[in-house]
Amino acid sequence: DGLAHDAQGDRRSDEWLLGAIEKAYESLQPAFVMQLPALLVPAGGQEAADTARDRRHLDFPDYPNGAMSLELRRRARDAGARVILTGKGGDDWFWGSPYHLADELRHARVRNAIRQARADSTLIPGTGIVGRLLSYGIRPCTPGVVRAALRGVRRAPRVDAPWMASAFAARTDLAQRLAQVRDVPHFPSLAQTDLFRDATGGWAIHAAEMERRMAGDVGIDLRHPLADLRVARFAMAIPESQRWLGRERKRVLRAAAAGLVPDVVRDGASKVDFTPVVVQALEALGGPAFFREVGEADHGWITPEGLERMCAETLSDYRAGRPSYVGPAWDLWMISGIERWARAAGFVPAARLGRATA
Repeated sequence: DGLAHDAQGDRRSDEWLLGAIEKAYESLQPAFVMQLPALLVPAGGQEAADTARDRRHLDFPDYPNGAMSLELRRRARDAGARVILTGKGGDDWFWGSPYHLADELRHARVRNAIRQARADSTLIPGTGIVGRLLSYGIRPCTPGVVRAALRGVRRAPRVDAPWMASAFAARTDLAQRLAQVRDVPHFPSLAQTDLFRDATGGWAIHAAEMERRMAGDVGIDLRHPLADLRVARFAMAIPESQRWLGRERKRVLRAAAAGLVPDVVRDGASKVDFTPVVVQALEALGGPAFFREVGEADHGWITPEGLERMCAETLSDYRAGRPSYVGPAWDLWMISGIERWARAAGFVPAARLGRATA
């Protein structure tokens, strides 16, 4: 979907520019190898800040990491394409689950569990072997009565969001609702159950609907071959080791693609972090000034104090290259999205809107 980069601001250094050129070359390399026409479209998150689209949809705004592909899809439409095949379903059904550790322990394969936990900890920064074994191995294997007893003595769940109005969180019993795990059909392995829960959960459905809406806005229809019901059934039926083993994920897909795509694509292990385009969209909204007057406070949903400062600190962390900006950037985008929906739907008083834009 193009190269997301910050064309403005503090990151335009020689080192960064060389890195951007290198990434651009890497993204086009498969096309070179397969002798296909290639098009590099610089992309950013600014289009997700278009408030005119809010009034048309009266729904949550586009996500920046989706809106960044709109220009590429317009180019495809103008070239005569009406349908685009996507890779959706590849992660949903073939990514694998960290609960494979619990399945190994349930079958007394302790060495396998320890070996896999070591590999998992190298794939996911900030996680250690012991922590992963406790969270995804031992805890899920603990009998339900023991887990219930432990829940009775440990600290009650709480909402870790300083911008959330405590009265709203208490009134809606938000902490307990967030702590709940959705019931799903029983599967033979914990990995299968977790995979099904994530692939069919509300967030997955919401993301698919948003993607379809954005594509429809530019006259493109999406098709998801890897999300076909028959493919999903196949993915659920194969052993977890064909989804995730050692440091390799989506193993069966990689094996099927041998000889069909270049190895640089087939063996790719990294995932792109799209948070920089979220920052671009927040800046396009007005940055900290957008959060100066928020109508959500009138409904008692949030406490506006500190949001403006939180946005300023997030932008500062981003420009300084500190990874601490990632979590707050997404929090701010979700807050801004609800606020934009409320404004477009007329739930925010005109007087407050006047102060917000002053």
